[in-house]
Amino acid sequence: MNKKVINAIFIRTKNLLQSPVIKINFLICFILSLFVTFWPYISNHWIESKATINTNIQDSVLNEEFTISNSKDSDIFIKEIDGKYEISVNTQKGYSKIDYLSQILVSKILIKNQIEPIIIDNFIEIKLSDSINQKQERYHTTFIFLMMLSFLSMIILITRVAGQVAYEKGTKLTEIILTSITKKQLYFSNVVSGIILIIICLVIVILPIWISNGMNIDNKYVTDFSFITTGKALLSLGHMFITNCIILPLTIAVSSLVKRTEDANLLSIFSFLPLTISYFFALTVSGLYLGKLYFLNYVPLVSAYQVFQDILFDSTLNSSVYIFEVVCFIIVYFVGQIIFEKKIQTR
Repeated sequence: MNKKVINAIFIRTKNLLQSPVIKINFLICFILSLFVTFWPYISNHWIESKATINTNIQDSVLNEEFTISNSKDSDIFIKEIDGKYEISVNTQKGYSKIDYLSQILVSKILIKNQIEPIIIDNFIEIKLSDSINQKQERYHTTFIFLMMLSFLSMIILITRVAGQVAYEKGTKLTEIILTSITKKQLYFSNVVSGIILIIICLVIVILPIWISNGMNIDNKYVTDFSFITTGKALLSLGHMFITNCIILPLTIAVSSLVKRTEDANLLSIFSFLPLTISYFFALTVSGLYLGKLYFLNYVPLVSAYQVFQDILFDSTLNSSVYIFEVVCFIIVYFVGQIIFEKKIQTR
């Protein structure tokens, strides 16, 4: 890589970072990441009312965190029998609070027994109503938030990169740039500058989550990300990164066909169509494609959020899905390069 290419990457990245659209996107991503991180606190204090508990247990923490009620329609029922607790969960709201409630009761058990270790299951029994959908627990809510965050940031970032390509072509800046570097090098610099933005955005999103998880803050204030192991986190980041990298050269190639930023933004929407299908399917149907559509789980972009969910929860897909994604990126990169070289100077 010669100095001219490095300089082109630096200038393009700098121009993108100075864009108000990119700055606002980074700010929105950071705010949404904080929102995801502190969702339990936001939900409990600003959005939802406290879950109601029907119990005869006298406890100051329970009184503070839950609404004690004698109603038969309470979210949770607790009976204490001979130092053991029987918990009956009647509503989805009650189910979402069950882990935090269990922590409170475990603390009481440990203080009362003053022995370690003890088998918690011998002291706490949880019964769920048939109406409870266990997939709609906090982990699934966390996944939905993360999915929305990645989808939003991906669209804004990549369309901005595509818009820059169209703008330079429309204003004939491309002609000036091509006097110092080749079309292939210009295409490469566009892709690399876009990848740099993607990495920066991923860091901005991950930072609040990583810090809160490392500080062991009480789960009533922050989202519990303990179900995301280091391996799952790295695999998820790698998957979302390569997904972005597949769309990026595709939108850059499409943008070389036009010379107006607004036209590039419009065409970029079609580049996101496979990802949009994956996004809305994941919102409406939790889990992988099934039946005759199962093969779509191995089709890059169309399966972006299905694979993301599988990494976090199920791990049923084999490693070939990641091989397909890398191969897809290589193919899209070189096909995009051919289109870019042919169309970037056409009027």
